[in-house]
Amino acid sequence: MPGEPQVLFDASALVSASPYRTTVAVYPDGQHFLMHLRVPQKTPTTITVVQNWTPPKP
Repeated sequence: MPGEPQVLFDASALVSASPYRTTVAVYPDGQHFLMHLRVPQKTPTTITVVQNWTPPKP
């Protein structure tokens, strides 16, 4: 007989691109979950773009 429902994780961190898209997958053994979570960053990610670059001559 099933027991009382229990909260397993905080769903506020789950990322969803659509209200119809599942962001949690349960492994077949029922003991593991795969989730797409929003992770806060301490510093913004930066990208360096180098224009007009030519490779060195051999």
